Amino acid sequence: DNKGWTAWHLACINGQTETAQLLIQSSKDFGIDLNAKHNGGWTGLHYACYHGQTETDQVLIKSSKESGIDLNAKDNIGRTALHCACQLGQTETAQSLIKSSKEFGIVLNAKDDSGWTALHWACGNGRTETAQLLIQSSKEFGIDLNAKDNIGSTAWHLACGNGQTETAQLLIKSSKDFGIDLNAKDNNVWTALHGACRFGLTETAQLLIKSSNDFGIDLNAKDDYGRTAWH
Repeated sequence: DNKGWTAWHLACINGQTETAQLLIQSSKDFGIDLNAKHNGGWTGLHYACYHGQTETDQVLIKSSKESGIDLNAKDNIGRTALHCACQLGQTETAQSLIKSSKEFGIVLNAKDDSGWTALHWACGNGRTETAQLLIQSSKEFGIDLNAKDNIGSTAWHLACGNGQTETAQLLIKSSKDFGIDLNAKDNNVWTALHGACRFGLTETAQLLIKSSNDFGIDLNAKDDYGRTAWH
């Protein structure tokens, strides 16, 4: 249609799993493009994951090798289906992708055009349950919890810089067991506390201060100009 949606997209968007399965089975004989992209670059898998259609998602994953469905396809700004699931906090769908990653070659540390991973999206949007899933799966599935985006920000920076206090608390509590760097610095040599204070996110800053002794958060870290969060 005018937005670039095919019938395949609509089956995936609405979780019409039986219909999606029919289209997959018919794709080779009838030339149905299972990797078709709409105007924004989204495939059927992007839509299934964005809308939390886990049952449909699983059918696409399991059929991918035989039918050639690209599980790592990127949209016009570089997002994969996993990015979309984590952006919206579709935890069950994200879990399906993670569990299938080794067998089906799903890249869990893929970065979009801004350098954001799925964890960046989950933490920046305050999707605490989904962030917890990614953290708990990190050792078994090799998810990088300290990945940096194009300006050097980690998911920890985004949680604090966006005032996602609940998610920040999860990252703090998980930091020792999972090696999350709470003193990571971005390209401006800012810590997460710099960001929280710069944007007046008092609740988040208060959490960092109260957690500093137990978790080694440096409250006096300086940027390239010698500025602390207090400045």
